[in-house]
Amino acid sequence: MCMLTPRERALVFRACWHHPIAKCGRCGASFRSTELAADPFCGLSNLCPSCRIDLTDSIRQHLISCAVAAVLVAQDAVADGKLICEDSVTLRKDAHRLRDAAGVARAEVEAEIERKKRAEAETPPGAYLA
Repeated sequence: MCMLTPRERALVFRACWHHPIAKCGRCGASFRSTELAADPFCGLSNLCPSCRIDLTDSIRQHLISCAVAAVLVAQDAVADGKLICEDSVTLRKDAHRLRDAAGVARAEVEAEIERKKRAEAETPPGAYLA
């Protein structure tokens, strides 16, 4: 026995609450999500109320062919795409800031090295011994 994923359950709830989502292969009846039976003692859900057989595969087939579900999935994909674009802009800005900060730090280190080299060159030999 298999179960719907959380995403599939959410899609059934959002898109298919008002129409039949499963057809029993044994008795031929069609059911809405609220009409399906469950067996909490065995941890089963999506059962035919008459035959008690698992209708999960029938629900999955419905989700694949349901126009309402397809529209919601497409809308979700567009929304996810927008979020990804927004995140990539933020990441690019952060990368530019980090690159600029690294350039400044590198320039400061190079300037300090150059300053020390000049100081050593200007210091007469043996000045450190006194």
